[in-house]
Amino acid sequence: LVIPALRFGKVLLLPQPSRAWGEDAQKMFHASDLAPHHQYIATYAWLREQAGVDAVIHLGTHGTHEWLDGKDVGLNEEDAPDALIGDLPNLYVYNVDVVGEGLVARRRGMATLIDHMVPPFVTGGLYGDIAKLNEDISRYDANLHKNPDLAEAYADDVRKQIIALGIARDLGLDLDDPDNFDHDTVHLIQDHLIELRSQYIPYGLHTFGRLPATGQIDSTVAAIVSMDRSLIGDTRERLAADMEERIELSAQRELGNLMHALAGGFVGTGSGGEPIRNPDAYPTGKNFYGLDPEKVPTQAAWRLGSELGQQLLDSYHEQHGRYPAKVSFVIWGDETMRHEGIVESQIFYLLGTRPVWNERGQLVDVEVIPRAELGRPRVDIVIASAAEGMFTNLTMMMDRAVQKVKMVDEADNMVRRHYLATRAALIERGYSEEDAERRAGVRIFDEPPGTYNLNTSAIAAASGTWETDAGLAHDYMKKMGHGFGNGFWGEPMEDVFRLALAGTEQIVHSSSTMLYGALDNDDFYMYMGGLAAAVRSVDGTTPELMVTNTRDLGNPEMTTLDKFIGTEFRSRYINPEWIRGMQAEGYAGAVEMQQFVEYLWGWEATVSDVIDERMWQETFEVYVQDKHGLDMDAWFDRHSPYAFQNISARMLETIRKEGWDAAEAVEQELLQAYLDSVEEHGVGCSEVTCGNPRLLQHIIERATELGLSAGQIEQLRSDAERQLGAPIAELAAAMQQFSEHNEQVIREREVPSYAEAAPAAVGSAPSLQGYRMERIGQEATPAAAAGPAAGTQRLAEPDSWQVTGAGAVVLAALWWWRRRYRERSAALLSRA
Repeated sequence: LVIPALRFGKVLLLPQPSRAWGEDAQKMFHASDLAPHHQYIATYAWLREQAGVDAVIHLGTHGTHEWLDGKDVGLNEEDAPDALIGDLPNLYVYNVDVVGEGLVARRRGMATLIDHMVPPFVTGGLYGDIAKLNEDISRYDANLHKNPDLAEAYADDVRKQIIALGIARDLGLDLDDPDNFDHDTVHLIQDHLIELRSQYIPYGLHTFGRLPATGQIDSTVAAIVSMDRSLIGDTRERLAADMEERIELSAQRELGNLMHALAGGFVGTGSGGEPIRNPDAYPTGKNFYGLDPEKVPTQAAWRLGSELGQQLLDSYHEQHGRYPAKVSFVIWGDETMRHEGIVESQIFYLLGTRPVWNERGQLVDVEVIPRAELGRPRVDIVIASAAEGMFTNLTMMMDRAVQKVKMVDEADNMVRRHYLATRAALIERGYSEEDAERRAGVRIFDEPPGTYNLNTSAIAAASGTWETDAGLAHDYMKKMGHGFGNGFWGEPMEDVFRLALAGTEQIVHSSSTMLYGALDNDDFYMYMGGLAAAVRSVDGTTPELMVTNTRDLGNPEMTTLDKFIGTEFRSRYINPEWIRGMQAEGYAGAVEMQQFVEYLWGWEATVSDVIDERMWQETFEVYVQDKHGLDMDAWFDRHSPYAFQNISARMLETIRKEGWDAAEAVEQELLQAYLDSVEEHGVGCSEVTCGNPRLLQHIIERATELGLSAGQIEQLRSDAERQLGAPIAELAAAMQQFSEHNEQVIREREVPSYAEAAPAAVGSAPSLQGYRMERIGQEATPAAAAGPAAGTQRLAEPDSWQVTGAGAVVLAALWWWRRRYRERSAALLSRA
């Protein structure tokens, strides 16, 4: 797309090519790595060699270029990111709060960042049924002494409301028995409602280079100032005035500095992060930096992390009468940048060690805390995702702590006990004593250096290709089963990873930003949910899921995932205030609503116990029935009817896969809403709908059974089949056949053992293999060609049914991509 520009010869606007994991179900479930395909390479080669562009702008957080395969640091022309961008200046418009991933774009994508503001913040408040609950609790309090009988009636009504709204479940309360509902419980609920009411939530989206409305600036400034409870009087007013100036300056600098960079100018630096947590993140429009990785954890982070570690242990001990034997942690570079090592400090503390810093505040060693001083057993830990590329020294120090503790001979030392058991198991499996000794001490696992191919979210979204969570766990284990530490740096050891995960009783993730949560991105469920699915595949049960919640540094706490997700769900996604903010964004707001439902499904797919059926019911009531009277039907029709089709289709898929036991009347209303939209706007073929012919077949069958309009049903069938180029029933049968066979292959798969393999070079990059290109004709399927060309890889020799089934699925996938590409290009042209 060529757009005339005043100051430049021309501007080329085009979508970044797909990475193509989802276009082939076989690769999605079984490929270990995937080099960029021909179209991806050709796009960047064309920009460099033929289009004659002077610079590239990667617009928005984040793309895929910087995550391509290659070395983690020190890239050259043999690494995909460096080879593709070549000598083109790479300007990257990036969210100021996503520091860790932004630094990857700098380190691996050779990018100059131009950061932008986060959306403005407002308080969520109370609304609807939650506001009524708050009023009834107040009436209960008011009548407690003057009219006990009336107070008792209110108490029973309040108890029922708490159960119906799902708040009891969020807080882990069993209120089915009225005797469990006492004054302490009422006060606990009141505190939770105060927390909900005072939650700061993002309002809408930020537009690059534009100033938020005056009221939104005021509420954002109030949110920033409120975080520092020590501020009083003039100090508070000065900070507020300063932040208002910074926000106004940000709007000027964002677009201005992008244009300055295109003219060859220098973009200044500054710190990044969420402005509520780090006010110095504003003004934006800068090339942000992180923090000194050698100083993580900071001493302040150690003090808070050890306190939260003790809180984690005390909570578990209170509930179970003992300390946990093993806890698994998810570490993200972005999070570590924000909290400066609080989670890593928890790890040191659970092991019974503490950091040692030099006079410059750099982490130089760890020391073992004596048992008498510790006063409890040492807890074993497993780290899955360690940000080892960004925090190499910290990763090595956590490994050093493990290696020291495993040698401490104490009867209740869980680290040593599990290390000895793993060593014995590996020797029994054929490892030498020396190799078993080394591998048994590994507690840090991740993808190999320079690869970022965890596929949990793609598999979860492709729900027609699986019946159980076996495929999710399989992909997670295969991709993340590479060991770091004790002399290893990314070598494959899936068998050791499985042994290390066995017996995990808790999983801990962290959250230290008001902007992002568990339901507005796929990374949270991909890593924490994927880890839970992996542990469940080993042990048969899901461990407890906890969040190190440092969003409010004045009130840090260990939060159950149930409460964390429940609070986010109620304060944002079914809150009319959040929805109104997204409605103001038009099409982009509809995308955010659709993605929330997809991420809700991601948790349903990986850890179904976390998503209460009441959440699906409330999502239906708000987005389909328009519970808050926000004119949702007309708004979706005007801005994005296909987003509504995806939302309703995902709910129907949740019902089909028995994640939500919806009443028949609810299912019928959902079906009717979907058919009405298809009738008016045509079928929106997306990954959720045409990408899942099993769902389309289910919708047709259930709509017929429930007596819905035969004409609407036939229109859905004919529109979808015309776009797919094949009968839905045939595609559905092929996908089901693939799903059943694929799960059988996964069940029968032997976990690779490396006992007989020659040791890989420490730090060596994984070898990459490509896939032969195949011609796709009108009647031939992609898998029908003869055999692999020399030097290419075949995952398995397919049976005849696999050829037909996988071919049909791939044909459909290629069509969706082609259609989505054209629609997006047309949309960009219309906006231009």
